[in-house]
This record gives sequence, C-alpha cells and structure tokens, in this order.
Amino acid sequence: MQGRIKLCKRVAVEHTLAHVDRWQGRRARYRGLRKNLFDLHRCAVVYNLHVLARSQSVQTDLQDAA
Repeated sequence: MQGRIKLCKRVAVEHTLAHVDRWQGRRARYRGLRKNLFDLHRCAVVYNLHVLARSQSVQTDLQDAA
C-alpha cells in the first residue's frame, strides 16, 4: 500500500514535468545556465497559472450547475 501512494505522487510530478517539457521544448533556448533556469522557472509559473485558471473555471461551472 505504501508503494502505491508513492507511485501516485510520482505520477503527478512526472505528468507536470512532462507538460512543462512540452511547453518549453527539449532543447535549451539560451546560452548559459542562469538564463535557462530563468526560462524554466518562467515556464513553470505560466503552467501553474494555467492550472489555477482551469481549476477555478471548473469550480464556477460546478457552482452554476448547482
């Protein structure tokens, strides 16, 4: 049972990383570590904002349906 819980957490993290990878691309966009880390963080923030917006729209849809 313990391994199943770890697997569920791992799958969620890996799916998130796969989405960020799909948005950002497979190759580095800039030269230098600092710029590429900034680009990764920027992409992660945008992804998180999309997740929040999607969850809030689902909540409002559920409230309207009730």
